[in-house]
Amino acid sequence: MIVTKKRVNSQILYTILEIGSNETIGKATVTENHHTVRIHTIYIKPEFRGRGYGEKLMKIILEDFGDRPIFLSTHYGGVRFFRKYGFKPEVERSSNYSTLIGMVREP
Repeated sequence: MIVTKKRVNSQILYTILEIGSNETIGKATVTENHHTVRIHTIYIKPEFRGRGYGEKLMKIILEDFGDRPIFLSTHYGGVRFFRKYGFKPEVERSSNYSTLIGMVREP
């Protein structure tokens, strides 16, 4: 597994590639400003999930930006994954109809 990073203006694009085939296993898109960071996407192909690739990607992002608040939005099913890395819901769910939950990780 190889992780590449490419900066395009304020965005950092992370790509996980399989060694040998250079097949894309997963991706993440992060934006930053002077004070905060936002994870816009983090995605691992279904056939590669459960092998630690998401964990590796999160650890790299936290190494790069762990000294600043990091924000993201996730579906309810993603909350458990992000809690493992110190993210907390910004506001507890106020509606059973809400599909996204804002989360933050403070330094």
